[in-house]
Amino acid sequence: MMPHGGFVGAWLFVVLSVGCAFITGSGLPLGVSDIWFTNAETGPGFQVYPGRAPQQLLPEVRIFDRARDSKVKLVVLFNSGDPHEIRVTRIMPTGTQYSLNWSVPRSTQARTQRWESRDWPLDASWMPGQYRVDLTIDGIPAGSYTFEVR
Repeated sequence: MMPHGGFVGAWLFVVLSVGCAFITGSGLPLGVSDIWFTNAETGPGFQVYPGRAPQQLLPEVRIFDRARDSKVKLVVLFNSGDPHEIRVTRIMPTGTQYSLNWSVPRSTQARTQRWESRDWPLDASWMPGQYRVDLTIDGIPAGSYTFEVR
């Protein structure tokens, strides 16, 4: 039989192991499968695309062309219907920062994946260069992501 202190120590080990795995794993917060940029168009409102992976519908783009692309779209792929709070800080090549916050409501649809996206209109006013987006989901840093504008 394990002494009481050993039982607490074993649970502490499990909790710390899971926490470290979360931190050193994919680097994404719980409930997030993937994050990327695209220039793809999607229809308005809720849409279902049976048998199609989101990356097929919204292919990843890292280089945007002001003459070709009408927007830069950030896509966050969730693997559950849980609600989320998202904070995005877009950092321009000059260092100027713009922040955006939004809430993702609980999904009532019976599906395992869903995506949320926000886009920025892309036009000639965007300066060419490297842009960075710092993302926080539910108060947890979800990484920095870069794209280029030409």
